[in-house]
Amino acid sequence: MELDKSPNKGCTHRPHFLRGFSDLFCYNSCMKIIYSRSQSAKYKKFIKNSYSWKFLESRTLIKYLKPLISSNTKVLDAGCGTGSLVKLLLDLGVKPKNILGNDISPYMLEIARKSYPKVQFVQANLPELKLKSKSLNMVVSSMVLQFLNHRDFRITIQNFSKWLVRGGHLLFIVVHPLRFTSNYSEYFNNKAQSEGTPWGTKIEYYPKRLSDYLNVVINSGFVITSVEEPKPQGKEAKIYPDEYKKYSTKPTRLVVMASKK
Repeated sequence: MELDKSPNKGCTHRPHFLRGFSDLFCYNSCMKIIYSRSQSAKYKKFIKNSYSWKFLESRTLIKYLKPLISSNTKVLDAGCGTGSLVKLLLDLGVKPKNILGNDISPYMLEIARKSYPKVQFVQANLPELKLKSKSLNMVVSSMVLQFLNHRDFRITIQNFSKWLVRGGHLLFIVVHPLRFTSNYSEYFNNKAQSEGTPWGTKIEYYPKRLSDYLNVVINSGFVITSVEEPKPQGKEAKIYPDEYKKYSTKPTRLVVMASKK
């Protein structure tokens, strides 16, 4: 199917795989390609064996989501990649038809669609994604928002607020601001930086201070209900002493949970 690459002015074009998602989605495409097909496959293999996913992100997500999730919860996985968090949502009992996965990479989504054919996915640049107001109960995002510049981060959080029903929940995990610093003098440096990844590409990220994350959330119509800087969880985490030391002697993840006013 040929997609319309022109700027989207409304719900005038919807790919066939989005039909049926309660008519809440309007498609907006920003055709940037970050990962090649081979890099996406390497990422899929990497995340499956990732220490931080096994003992930090996934366990933290389950802790916060389990009390709030039901089969009818409508959830956006913002920056879903190859679908690790989608699987977690399915395992928690969310119906496939109530999950929408979004990512900027078509090859990441190619893998996700094959793995979870009953879940609906859309390729779009996150700050340009268009959804109907008050159409979601939950927005989750794991290890994505640190890659947005300050303007796009603000727009994205404001959009999350607009899409959530009153009392809906936002949960995100990002790289902890101190992870990007080798000394405290670098903490206030907001310049874009890049680093290589284990799956063979370079990622540009935008360091933000703790106050940057929290104030944008507060100013976008949310009440913050929890902030956490988790360490590896579970006895099994200590089986890997080098990794355990890496993730437990310095804050590496920031977790923010908020509810829509």
